[in-house]
Amino acid sequence: MWLHGLSGSSGNGHWRVMTKTRLSTADRLTQVETDTKSIRTDIRVIKENHLKHLEADMAKQSNAIEKIDTRVWAILFSIILLIGSTLLSIVLGQ
Repeated sequence: MWLHGLSGSSGNGHWRVMTKTRLSTADRLTQVETDTKSIRTDIRVIKENHLKHLEADMAKQSNAIEKIDTRVWAILFSIILLIGSTLLSIVLGQ
């Protein structure tokens, strides 16, 4: 039944499939060439525009992570230094 729908005339999308199968070979070739050009254009736009924006955003995120990493290490070092100085003052004070 589903295959009949694809090759029959039920529904707008199904009729379009049937129409494409009745095209001549030259018309099909022209349509494939047109579709290929459109796909190539879309791929080029994605490569040149969208991927560059994503790459720039990732670089910004990487820099932000580096700054956070440095701050975490500084805080950790400060905590260890405070604990060490507290323990040293307790030991030397007794």
